[in-house]
Amino acid sequence: MPVIIPRATSRPEPARDSTAIPADLIAAASICLFLTISAVCARLFTKVVDLRRMQIDDYFIILAAVGFASSAGLLFIGAHSGLGAHIWTVSATALKRALLYSNVLDIVYTPIMLAAKLAILIQIDRLFSGTKKKIIYWGVRIIVVLNVLCYTAIFFVHVFACTPRAKISDMNVPGKCVSQQATIIASGSINVASDVVILLFAVWGVGRLRLSGKRQMLVALVFAIGSFACVASMCRLVYGVKVDGNQDFIAAIWPVHLWSLAELTSVICIACCPTLPRLIQYIRG
Repeated sequence: MPVIIPRATSRPEPARDSTAIPADLIAAASICLFLTISAVCARLFTKVVDLRRMQIDDYFIILAAVGFASSAGLLFIGAHSGLGAHIWTVSATALKRALLYSNVLDIVYTPIMLAAKLAILIQIDRLFSGTKKKIIYWGVRIIVVLNVLCYTAIFFVHVFACTPRAKISDMNVPGKCVSQQATIIASGSINVASDVVILLFAVWGVGRLRLSGKRQMLVALVFAIGSFACVASMCRLVYGVKVDGNQDFIAAIWPVHLWSLAELTSVICIACCPTLPRLIQYIRG
């Protein structure tokens, strides 16, 4: 965790216990929540009303969507507490709350991302069930195991970021903390690698099937959204490596949390895409 030192300014601003919600958060959260909720509702409508069948990947998507909405709510609460503001503009009490909310956001991010990616991988596996493509069969299972192991490890690293946990929000408390930069680089690198591998694996596997023009358009849509997810995870990593040692920590970590919203939105939307052709067919009658 960084050592936070207030910045000396010629015109010091009064420290505040709360801050206004940033406009960039309102815009980003509104877009991301709209896209995520729309995609999940469209999928659930198709599975419940048309197909009349819910499967394990649907429950993973629901879990990811609920977690995502909760994460967005936490981000608003954190922003109101000072997360995203410059440290010299918030009170010591607000700073402690902001640091704690930042850690909680890191914790909840991990199971949300894991649930969304498991939903994607389960659907890839189902798409090729009954085939003799051993590369796809074992590839999906290896990726699932690696994702579960990596995201579980990241989850516990964030939970035990400092010992005792009180040190997360108060560096004066005796104890030890893991390197914030090392954690972000590790988790960011895993995210980027996982996003790229899953995207390429899905496109490669689907590309080997004989698809109609409409389904080829679906593949193109998945590739486009997946590419954006990869870009978002890379941006999250780029901003994350600049965090450790930054005296203005709660402002420096802000872009990381915003890009997390974008990345989670993209991955959840990809997980919802496979039912899109069926929904269009249902609407057309």
